Amino acid sequence: MRMTDAQTEFGGKPDSLSAGSWAILAALTLIVATACVSLGFWQWGRHEARGARNAVVEASYDQAPAPLSTILTTARGDVDAVQWRPVTLTGTYVGEPVLVRNRPIGLGSGFHVLGVLAVPDGSLIVVNRGYLATSLPVEQIDPPLPPAGEVTVVGRIRPAEPDHNRAVTGHQVYTFTPAQVTLAAGVGNSDGVMEASFYVVADPSLGPNDSNELSAIPRPETDQGPHLSYAFQWWTFAAGILGAFIVLFVRERRPARVTLNDLLDPNATQGTSRSAARTKGLDESAEDEEISHQLR
Repeated sequence: MRMTDAQTEFGGKPDSLSAGSWAILAALTLIVATACVSLGFWQWGRHEARGARNAVVEASYDQAPAPLSTILTTARGDVDAVQWRPVTLTGTYVGEPVLVRNRPIGLGSGFHVLGVLAVPDGSLIVVNRGYLATSLPVEQIDPPLPPAGEVTVVGRIRPAEPDHNRAVTGHQVYTFTPAQVTLAAGVGNSDGVMEASFYVVADPSLGPNDSNELSAIPRPETDQGPHLSYAFQWWTFAAGILGAFIVLFVRERRPARVTLNDLLDPNATQGTSRSAARTKGLDESAEDEEISHQLR
């Protein structure tokens, strides 16, 4: 069966989408575009949050150490406002060392080693003493003991983390949660009052290192990350999807001029044009002869 021009024209009636199909396609286009826009704003929010966090690091990290009590008074309970500030505190370690697992920091496999410091005012403060790089299973690890007697710790204040419903396992925890750390260390209320809102990360570059087996926690990265470029990528996807729908809609509504036969046989159009030209020439010759006959 030979296809007619009406059946083969692009955008012709047989290939056109129905009104219902267009409605469904438009709805899907809007849903996908909206999702892309939302993901873009999510990445933008992460970019802004990263920038705010970096600003705090840059403003606090290189300041001179100050007594912890002074920094806490300045913060007025807002630990986030003074995180990464260098602080000094003096006290005595109590309880057993505690390991934090599954928290790598770019120094290979290992564990953070925490201790609980009892300070003269009766507070119990969790101290991240450093990172123990090892590939041994946790059952074979014998973490270095903290120094005995009164010590001075120089480090940086950090806000405490929620426990995310992870239980204490022996002398191991999964988050920097003071309540869990003191429990894992075997420290009770008789040893003092736990500070639940923050902990301190010891920094050997600012003060004494209590063990050569432990590595210092490195300075946090302050690059902005890829979030801004991801945001623009999602927004570009949204614009591309909407643009593709508009182009498709306009093409569907525009009368088509090219047929499938023309694409399959480019000579057909040229042959038709030549035949039409010859027919026109013959018609003009016949008309000239008729006029000449009447004049005679």
